[in-house]
Amino acid sequence: MYRFLLFLSLFSYAASKSELSCRHIREFVDRHNYWRLKLAKGEIPNQPAASEMKYIIWDEELAAKAAEWASNNQYTHNPDKTVGSYRFTTGENIFWTESTDQSYKFEPRSAVDSWFSEHKDFNYGPVQSWQFLPFAKKIGHYTQVAWSDSIYLGCGVSKAYRNGWVYYTVVCNYGPTGNNMGWTPYPAGRPSGQLFQILFIPILCVISSTCAEEMILDPPLRVDLSSPADVQFLTPSNVKTEWIDMPIDHFDPQNTDTYRMRFMFNDEFFGGDGSPLFILVGGEWDIVEGWLRAGNMYLTAQENKGYMFYTEHRYYGESLPYQNFTTENLRFLNVDQALADLAYFIREMKSHPRFAESKVILFGGSYAANMVIWFKQRYPHLVEGGVGSSGPILAKVDFTGYLEVVHRAFQSECGDQMIATIRQGIIDTVASMSTEEGRRNLERAYRLCRPLNYDNEFELGYFSGFISWTFSGSVQQARPGTLRSICNNFDSYGTTPMEKIGGYIAAMREIVNCTNISYESYVNRYRYTNDNGRAWYYQTCTEYGYYQTAPRSGTVFDQLRWLSVPFYVDLCKQAFDQRFDEAFVNAAADRSNRVFGGLNPQVNNTINIHGVIDPWHDLGVYDRDLSETSPTYTVTRASHCFDLQSWLTTDTIRMTNAQQAARRLIASWLR
Repeated sequence: MYRFLLFLSLFSYAASKSELSCRHIREFVDRHNYWRLKLAKGEIPNQPAASEMKYIIWDEELAAKAAEWASNNQYTHNPDKTVGSYRFTTGENIFWTESTDQSYKFEPRSAVDSWFSEHKDFNYGPVQSWQFLPFAKKIGHYTQVAWSDSIYLGCGVSKAYRNGWVYYTVVCNYGPTGNNMGWTPYPAGRPSGQLFQILFIPILCVISSTCAEEMILDPPLRVDLSSPADVQFLTPSNVKTEWIDMPIDHFDPQNTDTYRMRFMFNDEFFGGDGSPLFILVGGEWDIVEGWLRAGNMYLTAQENKGYMFYTEHRYYGESLPYQNFTTENLRFLNVDQALADLAYFIREMKSHPRFAESKVILFGGSYAANMVIWFKQRYPHLVEGGVGSSGPILAKVDFTGYLEVVHRAFQSECGDQMIATIRQGIIDTVASMSTEEGRRNLERAYRLCRPLNYDNEFELGYFSGFISWTFSGSVQQARPGTLRSICNNFDSYGTTPMEKIGGYIAAMREIVNCTNISYESYVNRYRYTNDNGRAWYYQTCTEYGYYQTAPRSGTVFDQLRWLSVPFYVDLCKQAFDQRFDEAFVNAAADRSNRVFGGLNPQVNNTINIHGVIDPWHDLGVYDRDLSETSPTYTVTRASHCFDLQSWLTTDTIRMTNAQQAARRLIASWLR
């Protein structure tokens, strides 16, 4: 057993300072920013959205102070509120946890989540001193985590043993301090559109140069539809969250194990018994309520007096059949089980008298768009129709087309001169690897903290991804005008073509000092975590491939030959199972195409939407209709899943027309 404590203990004991790994440092930073981002989006119950919320970054001076105090085990706050450089007054949170399991290892999110959970007792307004009295409801830990002006964080942990128990003390210092009496933790109002405008890839936070190698770069194999972009919620939320017990294995009647699947719903437009149900299908991300308060499905539900649901995919977010993502425990992670989850959910909802006669419409984006199309094919009797946005329905292991689209997008938006600069920069990068002087120039241009292992082809593959994934991220997230803005600024990033690429990457990834490219750390990121990234990479190994390899000719990325199928597949073997070799991965992708029909699914009443500059559209049907009753809309200057959003001032006429056409067709299905 173990327990968490936020109160003062009556005994003390000798403790040893625990050295924080870079993974722990990143988790402290990321978990703080995770909750601050939710506050900024207005996603915390009974707390207003923040009109200004700053990212926290790691500070080693604060960390040293916190580690020293944690090792003292005084069970009280440090009276010294300064750091050696006297930059600011410091704030402090303390957390204790203990267990009889001698192998128990503390995880940073336990502390941060516990502190933040106090939000339920905080009535937004100026912080008052009475709220910190010993027997009052505790809210001071929460307000410090949420304090927008506290932008520096440093934490320390100590560990001790006593009478068969293992004890951890966690101290986090903040600068400048929060919890100033008479002040609010953050200004409430419209969410900031500047700090949190990136939809698919979270902004990378600066940790420290000593832990730069743990700033692991994920390939854009997955998206994160975590919130509609540019939505400002000015009214109270009608969205509620519930859970449903779901069979872990739908296909083995002897297995009666279940897990709790999370879903959200919004009934603000529901027209009464028999009115339609609109279900947004979750993919490889955490579901959040924002998509039930804005977006094209929200508008469709409003027009048709519909009831809205958002279902969470198994093994993602909080819908976890197992807490530990071992390869054995991931065996029930596949689209067959996920589609069966959705079928089970729909049948359960329609068992309620008010929904018994309701028609069902599905919406989904990216992988979830695949699920919409495949669900309509496998369970046509359960849904009237669906909308699939940017669905890569063709499983493909050697996916060179992704970077081919990235190349064309930059060329169409920025012209041949920009393409020539990028091409020359990558040629110079590869040539620089062959001499000692060239390697030093490369390391300076790309702001590397240490030399690459030039003898390790997989480390060079990771470095190749460091380059290509940055360009592709800019395209996958692009809106009309954003690529042109990048191109207009490209010459300012450096003098030579290689320096310009390095400067662009540093700007996009917010690299202040330097970053390390370590293939070992990249592998460990997937091997030792239990998160969405590990779950989705498992699905790429066992179902889809989707590996964005370097094209053979005709693009600026052709020279990055290390970005290959062996590079991606090696991670399958290292992170999951040595049996997951190229033959296994290719067979898995072939199976998906055989089962679901690849680019020729047999469906009706399914709307298929793609963006021309979306790198994923090459794996979808974008140049013809799926069937007579299943039209395809291809939108110029649009990228990944942007038709799911509400109308934006930057939208093109083609985008608006596609959204409106989809809503009109859905209305005809419901008549």
